[in-house]
Amino acid sequence: MFIVHIYTKDRVFRKLLELSFLQFSRKFEIKSFFFDCEERIFKNHLNPTDLELKPHLLVIDLDLNENFNAIQLAQTIRNYHFNPNLEFIIVSDNIEKLISGMQLRPLKALNKNLNSQAFITELHSIFEHSIFFNDYFIPIKFKDKYMVLHTNEILAITKEKEILSQKKIVFHTQKESYLTNGNLSDFAKNLRFPFFLIHRSIIINLRFVSYFDSKTVTLSNDATFPISRSKRIYLKKLYSNDFSLNI
Repeated sequence: MFIVHIYTKDRVFRKLLELSFLQFSRKFEIKSFFFDCEERIFKNHLNPTDLELKPHLLVIDLDLNENFNAIQLAQTIRNYHFNPNLEFIIVSDNIEKLISGMQLRPLKALNKNLNSQAFITELHSIFEHSIFFNDYFIPIKFKDKYMVLHTNEILAITKEKEILSQKKIVFHTQKESYLTNGNLSDFAKNLRFPFFLIHRSIIINLRFVSYFDSKTVTLSNDATFPISRSKRIYLKKLYSNDFSLNI
């Protein structure tokens, strides 16, 4: 699920975004949350009630109110999420505000005065870029739509038997497992630490290792996977006192 947080009081702009999300949901699983005051924004991020509400992308309306401090907002949100490089879009109908907002290094600055279709087209382009070109989450095709998984919620990726000559892999999370088309070797090449290939058909996230022995690795959800001898030796070194593990 692709989570977007939007900070705006502009009802017209909100309607436009809701239309955009509706269109975008035909291709991607997307969920949006709207916040119309700074108090609700900071309360949500400083005291999150559900970790699943952590956003993949923020949309910040610089016209929220006259005293709105977008810099403080961006810094606060980044500090309270696992991703210090959390991307966001700034929007305004005031060119000077957009220019000033560039010091925040947003993914994009959008003028709300664009015609509706041009704005939606631009927004969809940004969404797709954010989904496919970000190391912090992985888009997977599941039941005819793209789902977006945070890399820190993926416990393991395993190879499954081919179905009708199509290569299949399973993404395992704490709550669910997702079967999708894919080549495990491609993920083994492209995924960075803390993902680790422990077997020719299994990648695990080292953040979730509970314990391991000479033959298996057990993760935090009690799932157990076989481990090759050479990988077990490496894993033992990785968790030894002589090896600095920083994850």
